[in-house]
Amino acid sequence: MNGRRRVLVASSVHPPDDPRIRWKLIESLRSDFDVIYSTRGIPSDPMGFEVRVLSGGRIRRTAATWWRLVRGQYDVASIHDPELLPGAIVARLLGRTIVFDMHEDIVAQIRSRKKIPRFLRPVVAHGVGWIVAVSERLMAFTLAEDGYHRAVNKPHPVFANFLPRISLDPRTPTPASGVVYLGDITEARGAVVLVDALEGTGFGLHLVGRCADELAGRLRKQADRADVDLTLHGFVPHADALALIAHHHVGVSPLLDEPNYRESLPTKLLEYAAIGLPVVASDLPGTRVIAEDLVGVELVAPGDANALRAAIESVVDDVSLRQRVANDVQRVRQKYQWPAAEVVDFYASLGR
Repeated sequence: MNGRRRVLVASSVHPPDDPRIRWKLIESLRSDFDVIYSTRGIPSDPMGFEVRVLSGGRIRRTAATWWRLVRGQYDVASIHDPELLPGAIVARLLGRTIVFDMHEDIVAQIRSRKKIPRFLRPVVAHGVGWIVAVSERLMAFTLAEDGYHRAVNKPHPVFANFLPRISLDPRTPTPASGVVYLGDITEARGAVVLVDALEGTGFGLHLVGRCADELAGRLRKQADRADVDLTLHGFVPHADALALIAHHHVGVSPLLDEPNYRESLPTKLLEYAAIGLPVVASDLPGTRVIAEDLVGVELVAPGDANALRAAIESVVDDVSLRQRVANDVQRVRQKYQWPAAEVVDFYASLGR
């Protein structure tokens, strides 16, 4: 035994290279703790920690994670999915030390989830809210945004979803540069509106992130009709994704006005700014707060393809804007750096 405490980091839903889990939390913890990462695949760079792969479908992965939480064999467990809370409640009643890291406003997300019939959403949201409330009384919570306090009943530490260490230099656009989006690709995040906005502009569109097969097929057909050169890159590990998008003209965050996004901080705005990309984003309250502190962010009405098109063309035409954004890169990286030391101190304080 090396005397180091063991932290189980568990997610049955997020991809193994999820930036917050893999490149922020685990990267912070692995120098001070023995980290066991329970995830649904092998991360791209599994160095300095142990990986335990969850196999099977979502239900099977969730059940397997419940069992790992209940069984123990760790000093602290950090969980990242709301479906893990029932197992975590049982584990907590057995004396385990658990942290639930809330990545989003869970109840608001359910109220806008199209996969759940509209008439059932209030019932499901109420049930999930009850589970969250019970969990909050039993275990530690950490929040990805201060605004998520609206979804809980008492104050919790906020480890804002800021930037990991980035060393990439700003790059100059090339003839192949276009418009880029980084993150999960969904209708609610503005994918359909974005393709509409680029019709007739001549700009290529690069979508970097996870996309359901059904939506990917629809987007390709839509792009063909609109004569938009669309490239779906799929999920790319975080550092590689930043390198992939750095030479493009503009980064976009075309969120629709949904309850889960209205007050949230789109992390991609910081990622774009930290590599020197000008930004066009939906004008939502959470986005507006961070946009006011960044150079080169143009805000447009959510869901308005014409306004989005005009803003993208304006940003691309402003030759001096990119240099002003590049000049602000170091300030952004320093001000919005992931609070690694605070995270380590918090986990070190648990279960003592």
